[in-house]
Order: sequence, then structure tokens, then C-alpha cells
Amino acid sequence: MLGVDEEEAAELLQGAVQITWSPADETAACLGMFVITMLARTFSNVGTPADPNICTSWELIINSAQPLAEKAQKLYCTIDAKRFYCGLGVDDFHFVERRPTKILCLLAASFCAAQVTNYVLNLPRGRVSRQGVLINFNEWPGVPLETWEQEADLGALQFAGVGAVGNAITYALQHLPVRGQAALIDPKPVSHGILNRCLWFDENDIGQPKAIVLAEKAGAAASKLVFTPYVKTVQQARTDLGEFNCLVVGVDSRRARRNLQNEMPLEVFDASTTGVTEVVFHHNRQFNGHACMACIYHETEAERTFAHHIAEMLNVTVEDVAEAYISAAASEKICARYGQLVPSTILGKAYDSLFRELCATDKLMTPEQKQVLAPFAFVSQLAGTVLAIELFLRRLQPSRSGNFNYWRVSPWRGIFTDLQQTRAQKSDCEVCAQSDYKWLAQEIWKQK
Repeated sequence: MLGVDEEEAAELLQGAVQITWSPADETAACLGMFVITMLARTFSNVGTPADPNICTSWELIINSAQPLAEKAQKLYCTIDAKRFYCGLGVDDFHFVERRPTKILCLLAASFCAAQVTNYVLNLPRGRVSRQGVLINFNEWPGVPLETWEQEADLGALQFAGVGAVGNAITYALQHLPVRGQAALIDPKPVSHGILNRCLWFDENDIGQPKAIVLAEKAGAAASKLVFTPYVKTVQQARTDLGEFNCLVVGVDSRRARRNLQNEMPLEVFDASTTGVTEVVFHHNRQFNGHACMACIYHETEAERTFAHHIAEMLNVTVEDVAEAYISAAASEKICARYGQLVPSTILGKAYDSLFRELCATDKLMTPEQKQVLAPFAFVSQLAGTVLAIELFLRRLQPSRSGNFNYWRVSPWRGIFTDLQQTRAQKSDCEVCAQSDYKWLAQEIWKQK
């Protein structure tokens, strides 16, 4: 994406950026701290009003604050209860008196972080619009400000995977008035390779079960949401939980999503990222005739190509990758290339997960010894925030579920509601189009 070699990219990520707001502006401070939280996972030196980087090359100015880095090029951000802007120009902004809620500041922060990253890294032209990002909150989420004060009962949720997107969803939920019970299902420990995308995890958590760490931290922040960790696979947790009435999905691969739909949950909320390009939201419910996860994430040529890519990077075969989880034989082959790994520690891990972890720790090498880079924290956080908002609003307003079941959002270009779609079931879907699936689902949920 950068068009530079790995040494040049590493130098860019060591650069300093400055985020500036007026201490008297509570909204700007909220937005600014969210931006810093995300960018600190990407850049090594992110300045604040209290501890500024006056020699940085780029400075983000929030809500007309006074600049602190005199020689820096400027990005401008403005936000109130009605709309948000971030870009090179100074927006002709007429503030309304009411402040946006924290969840809208978090939403805006992902777009701010993308704009800053674009200009600091000097990404190829076309990654962002030169006009910047402008979001009208009346268009999406499209609810009165009073809505954010209503408490929503989320009921029982089952999280499949609590890595980057699972972190992002729970991080967003702490800023919404919700109650409910959430089962956090993930068999893996926190690793160094996911820290750059997971806002809840830090160095002290490495080696600890992700589900337990997230349950403790998210539970302390969201007092009316009860989190219960399950250090198991989804299939193993099914034995304890029984029915999956609402599966919240944040796993790594298309194949894994198809397998999860086979678990026959009554309802699915799913968020994913396509590298650093965009995020995808999907929602489905049994028996409504619309697309399931397997319809949305049907096998494609791009997926097959990516499987070949993973196989090449990890020194295994495509047939190995098709098994989804690393076998004993495959672990030996992977460790033969990556001497820092130990077979017993990667045995049973998903290929997609190991691939991303090695990316993020700067250790994934092509056969030509070229390094592969990982996604950014703000991309995952945008995916999780969009899902959390829709989950909250659809619990308050069930009819909202009929608006759309699939949506792509670019962190680089903003929100476009004309991309919201209602996708129909695929007649050849490998999951929901099967007669046995329909019969079993009806038996489980007792619906006709």
C-alpha cells in the first residue's frame, strides 16, 4: 500500500504526530483521547495538549483549538451533535449547543485516525478524498440525540472470537446504555501480535486467556453487561451454552464464518475487516428469507487465492490451510521456517490468526524475505463501533432490522448509506439452502 520497502515503512511508523484540543472543550477532549488511543497502537510518538510534540510534521486540530506545533502541516476536525468533519480544509462549521454522545465521538475518532495516518504515512493518492470526511449523524445512525439516553436490553449474546473486532465491539458497548449477558468465547491467549489492534489488551496480558482478560476489563467498564469467559472453541462452548440465540461474530476468516452459521444461531451480528480497506457489517435472523453468513461469505476466487498466499507464507500446503486449524505435522513445517515459534504453542491455532499475528510482530516473511504488515487499530475499531451501534438501535427499534443486512464502510472516506443493502438468500448456499439445515433450525427454534 505504501509503495516503499519495509525499512522505510518502519521509519515512518516511528514518526511523531500531534493531536490538539482545548482543555475546556469536553467533546474535543473525548474525541482526541479516542484518536490517541488508536494511533498509539500504530505510531511510536503521539503528542497530546499536555505533552505536545512541537517538532512533528502533522498536527490534528480539533474544534478550532490553538495549534501547538508551529511548523507542522495541519489537519482539522470539527464535531457537534449533528455532524463531524475531518480533513485538510477548515470546515464552515456552525456549532449546535448540544454535545454528541461518547459513542459518536468514538465513531468519529476512527475516521480521524485514518485521516492522520493517511497524511503522516503519505499513502498513495486516492486513499482518502482531498475534501476529507463529512458525516451527518442525522443520516446515520439517524436517531434523535435522546435515543442514546435510552437503556437497551441486549439479552444473551455469545461472542465468537474476542480478538481485534471482539475487542472493538466491547470497547464500543461500554459507551452505550445497555444491559445483558455476554459469553466471551475464545480458546487462545493474548499474544504480542494482536496488541496493535486490540484496545483492551496490553503487554501485561500476554500469555493470559483472551476471554478472561476481556471479561475482566470490559466487565469493569460496562457495569450492566455481565461478561462470562469461555476459554474454549465455539463448538466446545456449545456444550455449556446450548442454544446460540444471538451470535456476535468477530473471527478472522470467511471459512470460519460459514462454519459458525452451521451452528444454527437464531440471530447473527457480524463485523469484519477487509485488510485496511474497509469494514463490513452483516446481520441475519433465522427464517426471514435473507442472506445468512454463508451466503455473504461464500467461497470466492479471492478467498482461494488468499489461502494459497497463507500457505506460501507459512510453509504449508493449501490442503493444510483448508483444515482451518494447525495440525501437529503442519506446526513442524511452520516452525522450520520461523525458528522463533515452538510447535506446541501454535498447535490447534487458526491459520488466519497466526498469519495476522506474525504480520503484526514484523516476523511474517515471504520466501524472498520480504515482510508483510498488519492492519491498523482504527479499522477494527470502526467495524466494532458500527456493529455495537446497530445492535443497540435494533434492540430498541426491532423494525430497524428490516432496513439493511449488509453494509460496507471505508475508514478512509466516511459513511455512505447508499451502500446499505438487503441481500437475499443464495439459492446455492452451502449452509442455509440445505433442507437438513432448515429442518434442524426449525426444530431448535420451534418456528414454522
